[in-house]
Amino acid sequence: MLGSFYRLGEKHPAKVFARNTTQAKTYLSNAAVGGNYAAMASMAELELQEKNYREAMLWAQVYAYFTMEDAKKIKAKSNFAYEADLLKRIMRQAEKQKTPVLDSEFMLDFDNFFKVHGETIQASHRRDASA
Repeated sequence: MLGSFYRLGEKHPAKVFARNTTQAKTYLSNAAVGGNYAAMASMAELELQEKNYREAMLWAQVYAYFTMEDAKKIKAKSNFAYEADLLKRIMRQAEKQKTPVLDSEFMLDFDNFFKVHGETIQASHRRDASA
């Protein structure tokens, strides 16, 4: 919640804090690697706003991966419109800035993210499902 307050600042309906992207990244990234899907999406949105397209794409891909995996587990039928829109917006902005985002280095970054955080994220959802 704090990450969202800091990310949106005065635009948040609660208007609790001024916008502070450093604080937002701290809270949101901790929540995201702890398994909070909304925080993953918020990190992607924040990185996109900050024009950090590779980081935005990484968070968007991680978010899409985990939400799709969960949907498969419960046999949910979803069109994943938000995930597709988010990925599309990142690609469009990156292309405008001539910033490559999906190259071989990106795949290494994605794989490394999962090596470091994947089990923690999955474990948090196994705990949630058993509660």
